[in-house]
Amino acid sequence: SDSCFMIDTGDYQGIDVITLNCQKGQENYFKPIWTPFAKNVTIDLNTESKIDSDKDASIKAANEIAEQFNSDFFDYMTGKSDKLQLRKDTVAESAYRKLTSHCDSLTTIIERSVPENFAKVLRQDIAINALFWFYQCAGAAKYVEPSLSDKNIAEWESKLFEMKNNLDLNDSANALNYLFKETVAYYFSDDAVKRGLISGPVSNDVSNKMFFDYVNNNLKGKAAETVCGRIIIEDTEQGVFSKGIPELAKDFYAAFPESALASIINEAVAKNKEMNAPKDMTGINFINVDSIKNVNDLIALNRGKPVLLDIWATWCGPCRKSFKGLEP
Repeated sequence: SDSCFMIDTGDYQGIDVITLNCQKGQENYFKPIWTPFAKNVTIDLNTESKIDSDKDASIKAANEIAEQFNSDFFDYMTGKSDKLQLRKDTVAESAYRKLTSHCDSLTTIIERSVPENFAKVLRQDIAINALFWFYQCAGAAKYVEPSLSDKNIAEWESKLFEMKNNLDLNDSANALNYLFKETVAYYFSDDAVKRGLISGPVSNDVSNKMFFDYVNNNLKGKAAETVCGRIIIEDTEQGVFSKGIPELAKDFYAAFPESALASIINEAVAKNKEMNAPKDMTGINFINVDSIKNVNDLIALNRGKPVLLDIWATWCGPCRKSFKGLEP
């Protein structure tokens, strides 16, 4: 039927992930499909399983364990539930033990049921997500208990440092994790603060360039390529269109001349250039408030035409910032 789709993942033999995000009405279904373990994928949102594949039972069971960990994390982030009782835990050692013990129990089950090469990928996936989760716990602890002592804050920093040191940032499997770029961004932010590189707000172009250079200087191989590429790609995906992206793409091609991300980055750069190209402003007029006293006067003058109302105030910071783009 037109509600059912089948995907053939082909003969690719390396471990990779296809992330499917399907929507039916107001419901979203998110599912990672791992190749080469799954050759055929069925998407039918009218069935109980929604998204299914032909991978064997042990692979499917291990994948479901990793997915459950991710689900627990998202439930924590959205406030839906707090399975590990982390939200109000302001003691670093306690939160650390809850999270790492949970990860250890899951990875032990995974290691017993799947090939080592796949177990390694899932271990790394869980480790990255756990570190990102712990960063959220540290931030939440300071929010819940803003009067945390210097000693308690130092304990959180110590556990963060320990978890960061235990994570191999250059593992090629990192490229398969959807939170890897955001996790590396924490490393960059910590480093920038420590070195006093950022003392106030900076433009998107400056922050993109600083982040890109940090990654290119501190990470290697597929891990560095993935994060640097995502900096460029996500700028377009999120509709930011920073003007420095084309130059950043040149830096990317210089560092990763054979990148498999080239076609996607080319599309992102082309869209960026299109959005930043000078626009024809012919026909756009700024009204004279002496002759137009109210909205009715404005509509009467422009009947049948689109009318944009920009309501602002002189005391509004974002309003004043937006004036830079309104030069008649």
